[in-house]
Amino acid sequence: MTNESLKKYMTSLSPEVREKARKCQTKEELFSLIEESGEELPEPLLGQVAGGFAAEFNMDEFLKLLDEIG
Repeated sequence: MTNESLKKYMTSLSPEVREKARKCQTKEELFSLIEESGEELPEPLLGQVAGGFAAEFNMDEFLKLLDEIG
């Protein structure tokens, strides 16, 4: 998933979910939060969840992009 598509996805999340996501320490926590909130995971992230949280997902990059969008 490119940074641009990830950023677009993150802007679709509710402000409450984005705020909770900032507090996640691991990608497992993040994916659980998104799932529990009823939000849809985009296809590339679904593949990573199914693949056992593939190494391609960078939590630090996700949080950095999340900070950029507010």
